[in-house]
Amino acid sequence: MRYLPTIQLWENGMTTALSRGQLKLQTGQWVQCGPHAKPSRFVGVTGSGTIWAAHWHPNREQDKQFRAMVKAYSGKNHL
Repeated sequence: MRYLPTIQLWENGMTTALSRGQLKLQTGQWVQCGPHAKPSRFVGVTGSGTIWAAHWHPNREQDKQFRAMVKAYSGKNHL
């Protein structure tokens, strides 16, 4: 599966499609949470439909945050 260009999650119906499994994204896919937001990295969607993404951090901590979230998400995949 290839990564897509940055996905704008707040576009009409995008979060619904992601939560329902109609849209599948790879962990690490660049996403945006709003039209003026800096890119975030997609982590996953819980069983209850919560979307996890590591958001931009001013101290360049996003990669560290992303890795910690992936580790936490992998243990909570079916909440």
